[in-house]
Amino acid sequence: MKKSKITGLLLAVVAGAGFFASCGSDDSSSGSGPEITKVWARTSPMETSLGAVYMSIASKDGDELTDVSVDPSIAAMAQIHEMVMATADTSMSMTSDAPSGEMVMQEVDSVVIDAGGSVDLKPGSYHIMLLELVAPLELGAKFDVTLTFSKAGKITVTAEVRDEAP
Repeated sequence: MKKSKITGLLLAVVAGAGFFASCGSDDSSSGSGPEITKVWARTSPMETSLGAVYMSIASKDGDELTDVSVDPSIAAMAQIHEMVMATADTSMSMTSDAPSGEMVMQEVDSVVIDAGGSVDLKPGSYHIMLLELVAPLELGAKFDVTLTFSKAGKITVTAEVRDEAP
């Protein structure tokens, strides 16, 4: 008899704790910032001054990636780029010499992440371009990338230099 009262009391305490935990503020699910995963940078050859950073960005509430930056000890500048098919329109940045029909990269102002959606920054698509690298990106090195979102503000992530995506 005594054992069943103790068991019942313990069950009531556990259930009550679960109830009160579920009644707490749920700020993480409403208005939470983007979830950024699989952040990596590709190794770069010694003779290049360019590098690239990739990642997956998901947003429950939707957001827009509007700017990127890295420490000047890594590169002089970082920009958001995408790969597109070159056209006869020579106004596209970085593509004025590319023949029509060839895949080229161009800078973009922002990347929109729809509510409940995600965007992959990956080779052959959107990516972060590092310009004027201070030194080649070597396997295993890590560095911070600051992403600026229209709603979430600045979020800093760490990119690991790899030969291929995680």
